[in-house]
Amino acid sequence: MKAPENKLFNLVPHLGVQHILIWTPSESSFRIVERILNKLENIEIHWHSQVIDALADVFMRRPPLVVIFGDTNTESLEFARLIRNHQDFKKTPLFTILPENIKLQTRLIKKLGITEVFQTPVEPGRLFNRTRQIISELETSR
Repeated sequence: MKAPENKLFNLVPHLGVQHILIWTPSESSFRIVERILNKLENIEIHWHSQVIDALADVFMRRPPLVVIFGDTNTESLEFARLIRNHQDFKKTPLFTILPENIKLQTRLIKKLGITEVFQTPVEPGRLFNRTRQIISELETSR
C-alpha cells in the first residue's frame, strides 16, 4: 500500500513504519545495534540511555520490539522486568544483549519471557534475521 502524499508540504506519512526501541546506557553499544538494524526497511529506531525515558517511550509508542543492552546482565534483566510488570507488555518481544555469562540467570530469563538472548559480541546476522522475523510476523498478523 502506497502512503498518500501530502501535497501542501510534499511529505509522505510514515504509514507502515515500525518503531523499535533500544535501551542501552552506552552510545557505542547503541551504534553497534543501530548499524545492524538500519539495514531493515520501514523501521524507525529510538534510543534511550536513561531507564525512565526508555520506559516512557515504551508506554507512549508501544513498540513491536524492544532491544535491551545494559552494561551488566543484572541491569538488562531488571529493565526487562520493569517492562514485563505492566499487563500491556507481557507479550511484547524483548531482545536482550547480555555482556556476561548467562548460566546462572537462565531461569530468570525464562521467567521474564525474553524472546531472544544474544551475548556479546553480537552476531549481526542473527540479530538482523530475528528482528526481521518479528517485524514480518507483526505485519502479517494485521
